[in-house]
Amino acid sequence: MSTLPTICDNASRVKESGKTGTMVNVKRIPYTRSSAMEHMGKMLSTWIEDRNLLVQANEDPLEDGNAKPFNAS
Repeated sequence: MSTLPTICDNASRVKESGKTGTMVNVKRIPYTRSSAMEHMGKMLSTWIEDRNLLVQANEDPLEDGNAKPFNAS
């Protein structure tokens, strides 16, 4: 990673490398996710946020309110 002063000091070399640059020189490969994965990520994030709000309100998010305690005989 370069800082701005370093780039300014090496301006002529930076410009020259930009002219000769090819796709072979690219170090970062773009990564894209499918729209289904994007949608699933948003849904998961929303579910986690909702669950955290319920936990902060001291409510059991998995409790339906009508559950009876289990007593093994």
